[in-house]
Amino acid sequence: MDIEQIFYALTTTITLSLAVLTLQRLLSGWWRQYYLLGVVLVLLLVGVVPPIASYVSNGNWTLSSAQKMYWILALASQVTIFLLVLQLIYRVGKELATQAMLVRMLTLGAIVAAALSVFAHFDNRPNTFMTAVTRDLTFLAAILNMILWRFLIQLRKRDFLLLAVCAGLGIQCTGDAIGHSFRILARQMGPSTAIHEFGNIIMSLSAVITIGIWHTAFSRSKYRADVPAQAAQPAEHAGVGSGTNTHILN
Repeated sequence: MDIEQIFYALTTTITLSLAVLTLQRLLSGWWRQYYLLGVVLVLLLVGVVPPIASYVSNGNWTLSSAQKMYWILALASQVTIFLLVLQLIYRVGKELATQAMLVRMLTLGAIVAAALSVFAHFDNRPNTFMTAVTRDLTFLAAILNMILWRFLIQLRKRDFLLLAVCAGLGIQCTGDAIGHSFRILARQMGPSTAIHEFGNIIMSLSAVITIGIWHTAFSRSKYRADVPAQAAQPAEHAGVGSGTNTHILN
């Protein structure tokens, strides 16, 4: 086993282990607010199945079949990340009354841009098509994440978990966008294994850092759902309506 294989084995093991632990924390209650993040983690875990199955099947599962399944899962994961960023923008933006129209325009514009990317890069070669579309989606998600940070700064929202999730998304989207760009550059330059592998290394490292941030954030945050208040008292008695809130206890 050479250094390259050891590196990928190590980063993959760390990423998957932290993903399982983070998913476990999500299931303690946080999935109600971050269910899309849970889907991202599940797709990450399932995403290692095609290459491993192709490797251990001794050729019974063809490389083309493994690549097709890999790209389906990768695209599904990136679309989910894209939707997660839009969801967080909507969640934060609705607290800024002056930004309501901007949030709607961003959502519509992002969906249109994603559709145009699919149309512009359509190709019968799955690797070429999926790499280009995934790169565009990650780049677009990175831009949306910067807008999300602008809203958070404007709102002065001190939600440790939300800030950590946004930070992880920013690293993941930026790393994937750069990594896929190097992949496309390597293909355009002809046989250039070094450039292609450099893109893969960036994507692997960004995944480790992202999952590490998420795991740390969810491990240090405790989910608590307040017990709903009692029903309102009759009109002649001053009463308080019921409600349920969630808090982050650091």
